Amino acid sequence: MTRWPLAALPEKIRQSMGAVMWEELADRCLGCGNCTIVCPLCYCFYTRDETGLDPKAGRRLRHWDSCQLVGFARVAGGYNFREARSERIWYRFSHKFMRMLETFDRAGCSGCGACFHFCPAAIDPRQVIESVLEVTGGR
Repeated sequence: MTRWPLAALPEKIRQSMGAVMWEELADRCLGCGNCTIVCPLCYCFYTRDETGLDPKAGRRLRHWDSCQLVGFARVAGGYNFREARSERIWYRFSHKFMRMLETFDRAGCSGCGACFHFCPAAIDPRQVIESVLEVTGGR
């Protein structure tokens, strides 16, 4: 197993934004969200308020969500910040291997392989990181 330069990954992921590799992954990806739903370290959710005629009653519910689903980044007015599947895939990897490393000094990936096992397109995060390193000039 190849050891990745974790300290260098945030900058490598940042540099890879817009690279053709993300479009190629998007062509394979079904956008089903399986990868994030089975990930033990993914925690995205949305909130929904349930109200009725009684102004004193109501509740706020939290539902699991996935950054890989097309509606995840949709905001009021219908604008979607990440409508393209390639942008959503980049976002997922940037969160796991850039933001988590910068914030917590830990990758947002446990290495369990559940995402790969349940991905109908067989997208392997190890290969994705290798591709990121390749398109950004290696280690």
